[in-house]
This record gives sequence, C-alpha cells and structure tokens, in this order.
Amino acid sequence: MNHPPLDSFEPHVRRAVGPIFASPARRRAIRDELLAHLCASYEEELARPGARPGDALESAARRLGDPADLRRQLQRSVPLVERLVFQSLSKEFLMSRWIWILAVFAFFFGPSIVLPALARHRQQGVPWSAVAPLLAIGLAITLAGLGTIVYGTARRLRRHA
Repeated sequence: MNHPPLDSFEPHVRRAVGPIFASPARRRAIRDELLAHLCASYEEELARPGARPGDALESAARRLGDPADLRRQLQRSVPLVERLVFQSLSKEFLMSRWIWILAVFAFFFGPSIVLPALARHRQQGVPWSAVAPLLAIGLAITLAGLGTIVYGTARRLRRHA
C-alpha cells in the first residue's frame, strides 16, 4: 500500500475547510474526513496501470472538486446556531466589533437627542426653529447608525452566502 504525501493534500483541504465557521472539533473532523477521502482517491488513482504519483495527486485533488464550492457545501452542513456562534467569535468579527458597537450606540443615542427636543416643543411651547438643530443632529446620528447596521449586515450576508 502506498502512502501519499499528506503535505501535498493539506493546501487543498485548508482552502476548503479553513474559512468554515464551525467548532474546532467539527472542523478537525471535516479536515480528517477530507484527507481520508483524498488518500483513498490517491490510492485508487495510483492503482491504475502506468499511474505516476504526481499524476495521482493531481487527479485525487481534481476528483474532490473546487475548494470554494466544497467550502460552501460544508458550511451549509454546519448547524445554524453553531455557525452563528463561531462566526461571531472569528477574528474578523472581533476586529470589526467596535464598528458595530458604535453603530448600535449611534442608533440609540440619536433618539435621546430627538425625543427631549420634541418634548420641549410640545410641553413648553418652544418654537420649531429652536428645536430644529437638535432634531436634525439626532436624526442624522440615528440614520447613520441604522445605515451602518444595515450595510454591515447586508455585506456580511452577501459574503457568506
């Protein structure tokens, strides 16, 4: 029995499994299963008459398929809750978390400017011209926060779809 060089399969498997949002145990199991599948394919290809090890490696990797398509299929096999938990723990998400915090803060801080201005107008009879700057600032902050949240969510969904 021939033993394929696992190092030559690693980059192919890493491209397919690396970006998956899943628990380390699940990713390790997926990685081991793909490596076992590649090794079996390599053995089959090498068993053919006149097969060379280099050609068998290429053929086994080709039989596995495109790493991007494989990654999408594997990602769909991960339960939604696990995917969301490990996506929120990813380095990319942790690094961009401060933007989300600012966006949510802005979304809730804007009304804290708008509502008191509206109350002053209604209860104390302050003219619109006096509360208009506060309303504009509060609405701008609220809409900026909401826009950032919507943009970030849409971008994330497009990237992981």
